[in-house]
Amino acid sequence: MESRRSRDKIFYDLLENPKTRPTILFLWDQLFDAEAEIFRIEEFYRDQLAQAEKRVQELEARFIQDSHNSSKPPSSDGLKKTKRTRSLRAKSKNRVGGQVGHKGSTYSRKLIPTSSVSYACITALVVVDPL
Repeated sequence: MESRRSRDKIFYDLLENPKTRPTILFLWDQLFDAEAEIFRIEEFYRDQLAQAEKRVQELEARFIQDSHNSSKPPSSDGLKKTKRTRSLRAKSKNRVGGQVGHKGSTYSRKLIPTSSVSYACITALVVVDPL
């Protein structure tokens, strides 16, 4: 494989040679024209990509909207249900229920009542006149 220095020497030798100079200069111009065309095409496709990305963002923004976050009627929501946030509280490391090692206590049912409360029922007599 040739080194960069030897390739440059061959190029300059061909450029100094009166027989090969026109061909080398022609190819050199063709190379620059091709490179300019490649940059033009690249810029065109970059613009196309930017327009497509903008369109995708607009469509995604429209797709996300429903009756809760826009002026659309609820009938336009379709059959899709929205997910509701359950709780914003962070999850605890402790288990659900009583803690380990803690003796719990609850009210127990008494066999013999200790007191009783009686309530009197007051009724009102309403007479409706028949027509």
